[in-house]
Amino acid sequence: MKQASKASSEEPENSCADETDGVNIKDGQYVTTNTKKYRLIELLGKGGYGAVYKVETEPSDGRHYAMKIEKAREKAHNNKLKMEVSIIKQIAYYVTETKQKSHFVQIYDRAKKARFALIVMTLCGDSLADLKKKRPRQMFSLGTTYGVGLQCLKAIEQLHGIGYIHRDIKPGNYAIGVEDRRCVFILDFGIARNIFNAKRELKAPRIKVPFRGTVRYAAINCHKGIELGTKDDCESWLYMITEICTIDGLPWRGEKDRERILQMKVNVRAPQSSKNMFRAMHPANMAAILKYVDSLTYADEVDYNYIYTVIEECARVGRLDLTAPYDWELDDDKYDRTTTTTTTTNLSVYKSTFR
Repeated sequence: MKQASKASSEEPENSCADETDGVNIKDGQYVTTNTKKYRLIELLGKGGYGAVYKVETEPSDGRHYAMKIEKAREKAHNNKLKMEVSIIKQIAYYVTETKQKSHFVQIYDRAKKARFALIVMTLCGDSLADLKKKRPRQMFSLGTTYGVGLQCLKAIEQLHGIGYIHRDIKPGNYAIGVEDRRCVFILDFGIARNIFNAKRELKAPRIKVPFRGTVRYAAINCHKGIELGTKDDCESWLYMITEICTIDGLPWRGEKDRERILQMKVNVRAPQSSKNMFRAMHPANMAAILKYVDSLTYADEVDYNYIYTVIEECARVGRLDLTAPYDWELDDDKYDRTTTTTTTTNLSVYKSTFR
């Protein structure tokens, strides 16, 4: 998805954009819903089928929001916004019933126009990918990695709890909050899949499935065209947290050939290779998680508590305080908080929204 510049200047500021296609709205124009009027402040990201804007209510309630717009499409199954709304609504009910802290954005408003649909949701800050790039050696400390890793896995567990798998777990699909910079949110459900039928029974695995996701973090089953389940999101999660604390990344970093990457992922299962891949962490513990995930099948339920316990044990052995400030919180102390909050509404968080 290409980062967009300011939209078309043909329409005057302060005009209503309800009759446009929603993609080329100028800063200063507004969009209405049944109950509110939203003034567009900034275009955050844009693609062929939609756009994301930073908005505020008019009159202002003192907060900023993200407005995601999707152009009307002929085929209903291509409606990603509808699926995102469904997932977030189900999650809201699920976390309330289970008394958990949500790692999903909140939807505040939505509307459907003649040429586009929209949702108004929580505005996020930097993605983990961008926060990592800002580090002196482009890597997180081990304490931050373990603390963030637990939150990222909890977000995956919550998504699995309503019957969906993500299929594109990576640093770019997690972002921190603007108001609560310790909270990590999971994003982008464009290729998520419901693995249960209407009776809440696990769907039978398909014989052959196309590749889905990002090659660097994709599970081995994804490379092989095997139906993905909850275990595969966890495998991608393990690759992700390994990369964010390792100075030279994953062993296949920089490799472009998908088959060679698959072979390298198979090879790191060997004891010495896994020890090398996890060298920045606690190798034996991380290898144990990998071995556990590999032992699971499509139909198996993941024991998330086992993985949490292993990570917490790593922190205990390493004398790492998981409640300590994260790396970016320490960086914030060097700058004025107002400036930091303004600059951390990062465009790359929204780049893959409308692929």
